Amino acid sequence: MERIVIVTACDDKYAQYCGVLITSIFDNNKESEVIVNILSDYISDENKKFMHQLAKMYNQTINVVDIDKRQFSNLPLPSHAPQINICAYYRLLIPTLFSSEKRVLYLDCDMIVRKSLTELWNTDMIGYAFAGVKDYYLMQRACSRLNYSNAECYYNSGMLLFNIDFLLKNDYNKIIDSFISEHYDMIICHDQDILNACFHGRFKSVSVRWNLLDVFLRRDYPYPYDDKDDFIRSCRDGAIIHYSGPCSKPWFKDTLHPYVKDFLHYYKISPWNFEMKYRLPIIERIKTYIRYYFHELLGSLGLKYGNVSSVRKQC
Repeated sequence: MERIVIVTACDDKYAQYCGVLITSIFDNNKESEVIVNILSDYISDENKKFMHQLAKMYNQTINVVDIDKRQFSNLPLPSHAPQINICAYYRLLIPTLFSSEKRVLYLDCDMIVRKSLTELWNTDMIGYAFAGVKDYYLMQRACSRLNYSNAECYYNSGMLLFNIDFLLKNDYNKIIDSFISEHYDMIICHDQDILNACFHGRFKSVSVRWNLLDVFLRRDYPYPYDDKDDFIRSCRDGAIIHYSGPCSKPWFKDTLHPYVKDFLHYYKISPWNFEMKYRLPIIERIKTYIRYYFHELLGSLGLKYGNVSSVRKQC
């Protein structure tokens, strides 16, 4: 039986959404032994009870790993992405906390898994620090800002397969600490900037199906990938869906995300299957619908723009 070690991170506010992610992982990986580790500075007893129920439902393992958030209190958080909190930095601890493992799969808690993870887990990692998905949307600005070539690209850290052996043998902690100390002002996109800056050229690119970001689902998104057919197939049938935008979280009643039904499916079979749908703040709601109908109008006129929720069918 395949043994898959997964790490995620959340606070108590996001624990129920993290629980939906874990439900989706367990439900689609019944043939594997799955060990999920949650890095958190606090999870309530009630949510821990639900985590225990979930692990028992699938005969799998969930561990809560206590983190002292004060060790990251001096690091910046992105003003452009208010949904991101200090938990984003906890994944920097993975090589130290899981030094006995050869590899670890990190997943953000605002995701769901729709397929078996075996193929991703068995990615050939020889000579690579991480396996991840390229983020061309941020690449042009980020690579220049972090002082390395666009040819080495920029990777989203929401899904990362960590090569623990490689990282520890290559002074991971020393490299990370030195970058933070010497280039603090460069850090805009939290841990993502740090990992890309420290290990650019050491990321192995995998299909976008393993981290389907919101931006990929826009009709106006360019296709800069080597395999356009894979990109289109991934948009239609992603393996890991990442609800990455602040207005596209599937627990908002107003979301227009094309994979919202998939989230609701796992939410309903999870121990957190009680009411948790919230409305977006009024300003964000107005902006979301203006953007949606503007793109819909342009799409109907045959222009290159289009709304997010139509792409899964039309791309």
